[in-house]
Amino acid sequence: MRYVVGYGAADTGADAVALAVAIARAQSASLDIVHVRRRSEPFNPSYPEQDPGAERGGRPSPRTLLERARSLVPDDVEARTHTRTASSFAEGLMTVAQQFDAELIIVGAASSGLWSRFSVGTVADHLLHSSPVPVALAPRGYDAPRITRISAAIGSRPGAQAVLDTGLAAAARRRVRLRLISLLALGNVKDRPEARRHTQRMLDEAAHTLPAAARVDTAIATGKTIENAIDRMTWEPGDLVLVGSSRLAHGNRLFMGSTASKMLRTLPVPMIVVPKSAAALAADAVADAAADVADAAGADSTGSQRRS
Repeated sequence: MRYVVGYGAADTGADAVALAVAIARAQSASLDIVHVRRRSEPFNPSYPEQDPGAERGGRPSPRTLLERARSLVPDDVEARTHTRTASSFAEGLMTVAQQFDAELIIVGAASSGLWSRFSVGTVADHLLHSSPVPVALAPRGYDAPRITRISAAIGSRPGAQAVLDTGLAAAARRRVRLRLISLLALGNVKDRPEARRHTQRMLDEAAHTLPAAARVDTAIATGKTIENAIDRMTWEPGDLVLVGSSRLAHGNRLFMGSTASKMLRTLPVPMIVVPKSAAALAADAVADAAADVADAAGADSTGSQRRS
């Protein structure tokens, strides 16, 4: 299993590497850390070709950047570094992901956000609207040593099954808990009880489709807005949130929907956006995951756990 990690600016690149290490641990995944040089354009002199080992204008060379990136990876995680040339950073990452048959692309948040830990820059935005594989976004300052819980955001729209299957497979591989979450933005107070009951039924039905040995929790957060609901949820440093691609996605590509965009404004933990095309791959992984969670349950005297 291979993950592609985008490393550009030192601060956001370090966040991406930290998240990649946390995800790769306990799964024997290897990392391909990639720095993309923009291809020369005859009418854009601000992006000249340069020697990979040269320093220009006081900026670190690609070689220096990748050496820094490699130094951030601990000995228990396998990593390789690569330099690629492409018309954009996002295009270069997607090309490498397809070349290496990677299962995930990991990038850091833009450094320009002032009020939240996430600020989706042009690279992440391009990936979230074009990538054929899931994309993970690391919040600024991310430093959790490992993932301890997978939170799958479940809704009623198409694509929820891909998120559910991917969450189960990911949680089983890492021997961590799976939490099914739903966010309700309710401006009208009198509508809340019925909406909450409906959402709880949806989460319970989703939970009961999983193997009996799976360790699954469910949680609902309500607020006047999605951002309010996120703020009212309890988060752990090792949490990882999975969300589905928007119904507007074309073919096998991603498209981050409005709910995911709102979640990013206040979410304090990493997010992975899963394309609908991941459903088939995730379904295959669930068969292995069922055996994995059964083995884990055998070693855990507490057995399975379901709560609302």
